[in-house]
Amino acid sequence: MYTDMLDLLLRFRMDQYVLLADIRKAFLMIRLNDERDRNRFCFFLRLGDELICFRYNTLIFGFVSSPFILSYMVRYHVEKYPPGLCREMLLGHFYVDNLVKTHNSAEVLMQLYLEVVSVMGEGGFSLRNCCSNNEVLAKRMLQDNSLSSHGSDTEKVLGYLYNPSSDKMRVSSCIEGRSVSSKRDILSVNSSVFDPLGLMLPVTIKGRILLSKLWKLKVSWDQPVPPDVMVDWERLYKDLVRIGELESDRYSVASDSSATLIVLCDASNLAYGIAVYLHQHGEARLIFAKARVVPSVERTLPTLELLVVYLCMKHISVLMKILPLEVLSSVIIAVDAQVVLSWVLSDNVNTKCQFTRNRLKDVKAMVKNLSDKGLTVKFKYVKTDDNPADFVTRGMSLYKFKMVFTRWLFGPKWLRGDNLIWPSYDLNCLNPASQMLISTVTGCEPVIQGRYIIEVEKFSSLKKLIGVLTAVFRFVSKMRGIVLDSGIKARLYPKVTNLPKHRVNLVKLFLHTGIDFTGHLWVHEGDETKKMYILIFTCFSVRAIHLELLPDMTTQSVVLAFVRFFNFYGVPSHIYLDNAKSFVVGCDLVKQVYLSDEFRGTVDAHLIKHQTIPLYSAWYGAVWERLIRVVKSCLFKVIGRRKLSFSTFDGSVRCAGIC
Repeated sequence: MYTDMLDLLLRFRMDQYVLLADIRKAFLMIRLNDERDRNRFCFFLRLGDELICFRYNTLIFGFVSSPFILSYMVRYHVEKYPPGLCREMLLGHFYVDNLVKTHNSAEVLMQLYLEVVSVMGEGGFSLRNCCSNNEVLAKRMLQDNSLSSHGSDTEKVLGYLYNPSSDKMRVSSCIEGRSVSSKRDILSVNSSVFDPLGLMLPVTIKGRILLSKLWKLKVSWDQPVPPDVMVDWERLYKDLVRIGELESDRYSVASDSSATLIVLCDASNLAYGIAVYLHQHGEARLIFAKARVVPSVERTLPTLELLVVYLCMKHISVLMKILPLEVLSSVIIAVDAQVVLSWVLSDNVNTKCQFTRNRLKDVKAMVKNLSDKGLTVKFKYVKTDDNPADFVTRGMSLYKFKMVFTRWLFGPKWLRGDNLIWPSYDLNCLNPASQMLISTVTGCEPVIQGRYIIEVEKFSSLKKLIGVLTAVFRFVSKMRGIVLDSGIKARLYPKVTNLPKHRVNLVKLFLHTGIDFTGHLWVHEGDETKKMYILIFTCFSVRAIHLELLPDMTTQSVVLAFVRFFNFYGVPSHIYLDNAKSFVVGCDLVKQVYLSDEFRGTVDAHLIKHQTIPLYSAWYGAVWERLIRVVKSCLFKVIGRRKLSFSTFDGSVRCAGIC
């Protein structure tokens, strides 16, 4: 029912001429039915000895449903009229009782004004505080006694201050004189600076970064702010009081000309954000900026850079509601992290983080959605020194912001000019395919470089082509077990055979046992948090398991765990250990345990045969590897992210082993 405020503000920055107005006593123009059981807006007055009850006959200001009822009644009245520019304006350019409309033709805007006055007057609504940057239209408003006459050079437009004479706008700041002593006060004052377009974001983001710091320090809402934080806040407060000194042009977009949308992205360990520019008529102008502080869950810098791209794609969809495809010729997304570009521009991403993979999937889906709508999307690289989005990732003082204000509003110098020529950079971190995509190809589909394996046009008949393909696939089938390493060495993997007898025969429990460690787990021990490990014993015959929680991976701890296992289930005849290359090279502690004299002495004393699985044959250890996954899943569902004491965690581990 409501028009989105951000959409209306973005429309406000379009086209050359402006029409502003609001409805006189908007809520009071809507009368209520005289039904006493429904109309409960009342107040009481005492006249002598009598208590008199008065009930409102109209909507009142401040009631939660009043804006909705007003919007509904205006829409109900306007929909009676035939389709046209006037009806479209009244349905899509009102925010509660404020009308904001722009157009490139002063004559069209004059005609719309006259129609709006007539249509709204027929519904019992009259316009007041009208305003325009066109002198002819302003004179007509003066004749109708609807021109704004409050004596100020500026008008309030959805939270901003707008000067019709200069056609400039600035942020309204009304925070001077407010005292601050707690986190609640800082949040209140910082939120009082209303800037949904992000025109002053490099300054205002410092307030959010400061609040994030207070959250990390676990300062309560009404607790006094630490002295060092208060010093930073006092500096920021002085900047917020004077932030209205900076003005920016209102007119930034022409709705009747094609343009290129350029989104510059950047991230730091404090915040990440975007700066959106529209390149049109040989110059670029900032139309929107958005930033967020980094999440409380620690993320790597490349992941934060990816979050910026995700934030960018979400807001491009919002901007497309305002800027039609007839205006947008293409979209350029510029990132200063080459690793993120390699992720986005390739199908195979080598990352173990599920969060990163999910965000990449979302980004590619949104890019595909834009491409399906006919919008060309290009990814580019930009250096940090050439990236104005870097201003919002750390924040800056008002003094420094004034020095770079022109660059912030109009972008780097190479964005200015009729022909948009992107500077060239060294892309050493990208593969040739991604480099080609950035330099020439639009969209995010990978390009296959090099010659084809089989050139079809060189075959004289289909029969010969099928014969060659058959031979090629037969060769590939024979070489399936060979993996080339750096193009020089070849590694031959053992052939997958039938399961061994001890895996399928029904014998004594834990007669053949596989042994492996889980990764480290955090456990509270007194006032300290220590790493501990789970040693898992897996029966090859019935898949039974026995779990031991170890305080470390020393030889003594492992040997004692074996002794406890022997006391429970008896002595096995064979034990099997992992022998993967990464295991032997990477886990020196485990290697020392299994090769120590104490461990081998315990094994030999019980006549246990000690075997390791073949190299590069992970399927031999699939039994215990799978059960490790099951155990960890069970523990995660029960414990989650809590850190338990040793006794509690040991009890949970034993319960998991029994289940």
